[in-house]
Amino acid sequence: MNLPANPKLKSAPALLSWLLGACIIFLQVGFTYYWSFQTLAVLLVLLVVLQSRPAFVNLGFVLLIMVVFTAFLGLTAFTVPIAISENSANLFNTFVGVVGYAFMIACLPNLAFRSPEVVLRFFRFVATLTILMIVALICITDLEVFPFLTRETLILQNTTLITNYTTLDVLDEDFKYLHDNGLQSTLVLFYGEQSFLAAVLFSSVVSRLVCDKLLVKKGWVEPVPQRVHKASGLSAFVKRHAQAIVAVLGLGAMIYIKSFSSFFYVVIICASLMMSPRRRIAAVRLKPGTLLLALLGLVLLGSIAVSASEYYTHRFTTVSDSVSFDQRFASALDFGLQEYILGIGDVAKMPKVGFQNGILYIVAISGVGGLGLMALLFYRIHVLARPLGLSIVAMACVFGTFSQNGGILSPNKVVILSLVLLPLACGNHIRRRRRESREAQLALAGSGV
Repeated sequence: MNLPANPKLKSAPALLSWLLGACIIFLQVGFTYYWSFQTLAVLLVLLVVLQSRPAFVNLGFVLLIMVVFTAFLGLTAFTVPIAISENSANLFNTFVGVVGYAFMIACLPNLAFRSPEVVLRFFRFVATLTILMIVALICITDLEVFPFLTRETLILQNTTLITNYTTLDVLDEDFKYLHDNGLQSTLVLFYGEQSFLAAVLFSSVVSRLVCDKLLVKKGWVEPVPQRVHKASGLSAFVKRHAQAIVAVLGLGAMIYIKSFSSFFYVVIICASLMMSPRRRIAAVRLKPGTLLLALLGLVLLGSIAVSASEYYTHRFTTVSDSVSFDQRFASALDFGLQEYILGIGDVAKMPKVGFQNGILYIVAISGVGGLGLMALLFYRIHVLARPLGLSIVAMACVFGTFSQNGGILSPNKVVILSLVLLPLACGNHIRRRRRESREAQLALAGSGV
């Protein structure tokens, strides 16, 4: 049974939506690690969560996992402190920060909001805004509208990013190599890495899909309002097909930035949408406007894919020689049973460049505690996303965010994960209402007997 939409319900302030969208664009920018946009973004997310008056579900499991995680993290801090952080000047502060961020991530899919439709509307707007701003920045950057917004100038500002340790000498060598070989500089915007930009786009697209599915499924919004159905003109056409347009722009941007991981993100999203019973191509009634949009979308994505095909072909044919692939996943083969149970106990087991995969980092610093944290997280994602038909794409999104680099227990990754996990958590409210309804019916039936 659908819940009636409440027209008097106040949505989260629009200013917060715009602020969070801007903070996501500049997540890696700041004066210091904490005096930065990532910290402001975390505070904005917390403000929205608190305004929605959440309750916890599965709190006992979360606390149990966190106790085990903290205990094994303490063991690693005592035996191999460098595994927790190679650059920290204060191990205690780092220890507290790691536990705090792990607790935040564990809580995200275990919140039950009293006003879930407000949270869904908020994150749907933020996700859409993020995609549109990134697409606009990509266009402005490659058209070189402003001399300070080009691929080269954006790469040079990597030296000032709060979590990037690239030097100007290294960048000069990279530019020389690209120039000598007639290659184009990479497109990283303000993120420092293509994979980071791809993870933000992927999370935003998935966030929009989750929000739309839940809002429509529970009757909080109409799929397309009747007044928009009847209206004509470009504005009405865009409103009728807003979700499809945003998805095409997001997918096109992911292909265009030429990140190896973005190829898999696009395939996963497309496969998930095509496998959904309600979205099978044969079952879709194509009106003239819808058919036109579909053709334009296919032409746009196809042209971008063709222009980027040489890059992706090269990456696939040289994957065995890929340094980034080796850095992210090779450590999994180096770990023995002891590492997966107790965490890393020998500094010799650490990769030379540090952990470049968040999942392996969590396992390395906490062993079975880290595995428990990951198991709880992915189980909750599966339970909440399965009724929406988005289980695979949601788990892939979180897996991709964790695997993007080793700095998963950080403010910027909490923000990126919240784009998907907090909308999914709105399903807890629905499950709780359904359970309370069943209990009430059983109680009524029992009293009648």
